[in-house]
Amino acid sequence: MTDLRERYSSLIETIVQSGLNGTVQSRSQVYDLIANEFEPATEAIFSDCLGQRINQTENQVAIPDALTQVRANRALRTLQTIQLEWQRYQAAVSAKDLVANTIFQITTAAPHDRLSILVDTLSPKQSQSMALPLLEQLARGLANVPCEPSTQNILQQYATGIEQGLNSWKAIDRHLVSWLYTPQQQSQSNAAKSPWRLWSMQPIGELPKQLFTALHHKTPLENWAADRHDFSLANWIETVLVLQRAQQGLIRWANQQPYNDQASKQLLSSLYLGFASTWVQLGQGLDRCVSLNSQNRRQFSHIALRLGLQFLQQFTQHPKFPLYGNAQHTPQNKSLCDALRYLSQPLNQLNAQAEKARILTVVGSLVVLSGKCADAEKLHQQALELAQATEDAICSIANLNHLSRIAAMQSQCSVAIEYAQRALITARQIGDAQGEANALMNLGTASARQAQLMEAPVREYEAAMDYLTEAIEKAQALGDEHCEGLCANALANLCINIGHPGEGLRWLQTGFKATTTCGDLYLQARHFTSMAEACKQVSHPGDAIYAACLGLYYFDQINWREWRQPAAVLTQLKQRLGQRFDQLLSQELAEIIRQIGAEGFAQITRRLEEYGQLENC
Repeated sequence: MTDLRERYSSLIETIVQSGLNGTVQSRSQVYDLIANEFEPATEAIFSDCLGQRINQTENQVAIPDALTQVRANRALRTLQTIQLEWQRYQAAVSAKDLVANTIFQITTAAPHDRLSILVDTLSPKQSQSMALPLLEQLARGLANVPCEPSTQNILQQYATGIEQGLNSWKAIDRHLVSWLYTPQQQSQSNAAKSPWRLWSMQPIGELPKQLFTALHHKTPLENWAADRHDFSLANWIETVLVLQRAQQGLIRWANQQPYNDQASKQLLSSLYLGFASTWVQLGQGLDRCVSLNSQNRRQFSHIALRLGLQFLQQFTQHPKFPLYGNAQHTPQNKSLCDALRYLSQPLNQLNAQAEKARILTVVGSLVVLSGKCADAEKLHQQALELAQATEDAICSIANLNHLSRIAAMQSQCSVAIEYAQRALITARQIGDAQGEANALMNLGTASARQAQLMEAPVREYEAAMDYLTEAIEKAQALGDEHCEGLCANALANLCINIGHPGEGLRWLQTGFKATTTCGDLYLQARHFTSMAEACKQVSHPGDAIYAACLGLYYFDQINWREWRQPAAVLTQLKQRLGQRFDQLLSQELAEIIRQIGAEGFAQITRRLEEYGQLENC
């Protein structure tokens, strides 16, 4: 040990003296000197020797002697070079060891475990993952492992898959987000943007190319994977590498965007749930792929399902995980709602109960947007039980609030009030401001609805008004646009119900920005339906027609039967106004079409005809 310490100190001193004499020609020369003399597993000794020499030289710099200071400063610059090259050498050795250890783990593992070990290495989020240059080294290493022919053939396919994946990923990486800034064609103006078409046009492997094409055309991936005949070990590894790098690249990009909190949460939800759904669909399809042998079918399917669940677990650990306001369901982009159908089964396999509770919370809040209140209620009940079992109070409060809102939607006011009260008490106990704001909103909404159903006098609405006023103030302070929009709509309906439609319109105006930017089509439909009723009562028939048309359209887009409410407003106005109704409609038509398109207006016309037939039954 002493000999080694003296040897390292002598090496450092030699380099320092060479630096003082001007004979050190480059940093790479210093690197080579370190590499030639260093003994494995002695990092601490070398670092200690270098640290002592640096401290000694720094002390010399402080000596008030000009000649000593000049010489010490020159020596210190050389020592800093040694330190940098030592760090570079350590990184290189560490990388070499990582590659060697990975190859050792793969080659010594049981045959059915090798692919899983490799995939963990490919994942950019795993602790043992590798940077791209190291993956290139890994591919070369796997291709040159001396072993029996059958194993060598598999390792060669691993190497080929990694090389193909790296080439394909480099082509995709150049266009990772450029699709967001490409103008859409007129025929696609109402379609949600996606990267799939642009990515499929890049010089990438055939399997990822076909996968992106299928995603672009919204082909069910379960069927796509089950019917393919070109799956191989190499192109499956290529596809895994490309898809994992793409999803993490988009997540990293999304985290860097200057969006407000609500928009950021919605974007992240879309990415996480969309990619998780892709993995799960692939896994379920691969399990039925008859072109694969039983071992590959089982392995490929297991890996895809596992990657989907891992991605969901990463989602729950994100600081912007959205327990509220998951309002991404749009008529043009139904990938998230499709995700719900595919994620339900693998979620049952997730052992991490706390993460499962949070995922079910998001799933439930998305299901309710499709009008499936009973299904959403079951999901939130399950999430509530898991959250309580794992003592995740914030998640418990969120699910109590979601259950309260679902009950209020179904006019189960007593149930809604009970859930909201439980959420409010717990939120105040632990200081959950967002949970408190949503609980107050639910309590006010349910109380107002209960008073309306009981045809209670105006004074019975005062408590509901107080709850909602406090809730909207808290929501605005928190920047919770979804809660703010719900509060504004509830306050507007309350005012309309007690005979103050003008005040209701003012509340709708207050919450308009929050309502339209939070992305909840149900809330937007309610907003315009309330506006139509208020405008009808204050004798603004043109505005009432415009608002009722939009309310009907948005309800119809999310398949809610409540489209009949704005349809009733339009029917009443037509009966009351006669020919003037058509004149007012023609005046509003240009703006209506600008908002929802000609096809959207045609759908309104069809629904009104259907409503007329229902009325005549």
